[in-house]
Amino acid sequence: MSTEENKVIARRFVEVLQEFFRTGDADLMDSVLADNVVQHISGLPPEAQSSREGFKKLLPALPQAFPDVLFEVEDLVAEGDKVAFRLIWRATHQGEFFGIPASGARATVTEMHMFRIADGKVVERWGEWDALGLMQQLGAAPPPGQRAGQATG
Repeated sequence: MSTEENKVIARRFVEVLQEFFRTGDADLMDSVLADNVVQHISGLPPEAQSSREGFKKLLPALPQAFPDVLFEVEDLVAEGDKVAFRLIWRATHQGEFFGIPASGARATVTEMHMFRIADGKVVERWGEWDALGLMQQLGAAPPPGQRAGQATG
């Protein structure tokens, strides 16, 4: 596949993820992720790292916490079978997120991803996201320069 075709697949992944948040249909991932996709993303449980089905089982927790999420691809580059992109998402914390009760806080989170694409699907995915920044925005971690439990001005 050409680099331009691979870019289309990467953008389609983000569109499918957005559609999942709207509909709750995790099977949409079948169109962009290979069955045996390998995902190298900190914090993902092992079953979500080694198969599409494992990843799909993790997905429902996300729209419950952030039902109004909007994803935006900021930069996208490709070479050979790899596509790298920078993503920003914005959402309101309206439900429990991995033990953190809904805060009503608006959050903006940045992510970086790289995909390896074969036969029109993502077969390998690397990702880094600003988990600490999200936790700070949700009030679950102290802001920079403040220790846990320290009162703010």
